[in-house]
Amino acid sequence: MANQKKLILNISESDIIGGASRAAYRIHKCLFNYQSYLNYDSRLLVKNKYSNDESVYTPRKSISREFFNFNNRFRRKIFSLRYNKQAKKKHLSTAWPDSDLYKNFKKDYNLKPYLLNIHWIASSTFSIEQIAKIDCKFILTLHDQWSFSGAEHYSYSKGNNPSYRNGYKTNMPNFLTRFTNINRFTWLRKQKNWKSNFTLVCPSNWMANCANESLIFKNSKTFVIPYPINPEEWQDINKEKARQALSLDKEKIYLLFGAMPTIEPRKGEDLLVKTLHKLKEIAPIKYLKKIELISFGVLNPLFKNNLPFKVTNFGNIQDNSKLNLLYSASNIFLLPSRVDNLPNTGLESQASGTPVLGFNCTGLKDVVEDNVTGLLASPYSYESMARNIISCLQKNRLLEMSENAKKRANRIWHPSVIANQYKDLFDEINNYF
Repeated sequence: MANQKKLILNISESDIIGGASRAAYRIHKCLFNYQSYLNYDSRLLVKNKYSNDESVYTPRKSISREFFNFNNRFRRKIFSLRYNKQAKKKHLSTAWPDSDLYKNFKKDYNLKPYLLNIHWIASSTFSIEQIAKIDCKFILTLHDQWSFSGAEHYSYSKGNNPSYRNGYKTNMPNFLTRFTNINRFTWLRKQKNWKSNFTLVCPSNWMANCANESLIFKNSKTFVIPYPINPEEWQDINKEKARQALSLDKEKIYLLFGAMPTIEPRKGEDLLVKTLHKLKEIAPIKYLKKIELISFGVLNPLFKNNLPFKVTNFGNIQDNSKLNLLYSASNIFLLPSRVDNLPNTGLESQASGTPVLGFNCTGLKDVVEDNVTGLLASPYSYESMARNIISCLQKNRLLEMSENAKKRANRIWHPSVIANQYKDLFDEINNYF
């Protein structure tokens, strides 16, 4: 590479579709844009490319590769039929069979990376078994809990002893777990193949603590580096102008949330519904006359029909400039997740000058500085969340939080800050390997 910069190859399932993929792309662009300072060059390798970014690579197509991919998809589909009933609306991944994504990259582009930053292992990026055979230095960036869990991407275990701490213990013989317990079977594959300690990057302190408490990564080296958010892309647009551009009423109080096509327990949409009903019950009349909801994403009809306030849905938004307008036009962004890492929406909202309200749990404690850039309700009290909405709407409170949110986003999530943290990480890896 030019100027003898060491190549950092980020690997993800996609570049701009999906929360983890968008985060991986932002990390890559952060490194790419500051490469002259870092002395490291960055590229992003994906299975599915949707952008026109020339720094994002995907293997070249051929008939033999298409057949290989089809064969893998078929085998994975047949295998998945065994555990669909175990999923119970959860997202499960087994990271099998092997993928030729990285091998084809080296063949197509004749590049030898200095280090891989692996953002995703399943979805035909790598298999569990392939990770142990990588021929260069690598780090894992944990966008969810999958790497140290079984097949689940987030643990829903009740109490203080999630299953990734005990290896999904069962009385069933291990050879039978392939058919009866997909989490135990997938976890055993990781235990068998991942013998050496890994270097981990965790976007939130909560994720780092979870990884350190797991059996898989308890001896691994862990770094906490949050996602970058570009202030040139996410700006505090004048609220009146933003509302005019979106044909919204300048006199209303708008509560914004991100919608999902299905009500997934992890994202807490059921808690959001309860919060809004409680809000309608306890809010002063002066607020009730003005409160309306706006959302982005796919709005589930059952969810929409159960909302106590008028809602305007803007659908899936791929244009960040329009999403920036939506944040800026809103008074409050509601983030009711039960379990989350460092959701991009929370960062985007604050960079746009809109306070965030969520629960005082998991990675949301890294997203929101309580009573400064938003408010964190008692987990998982919708009554507490409703009271926080009313508290936020008090005179001058929103303005103060808005200013604090912008300053904090620029201070801790600016790409130059994150790039410097990655430089320190890469330098340390260079020294101890």
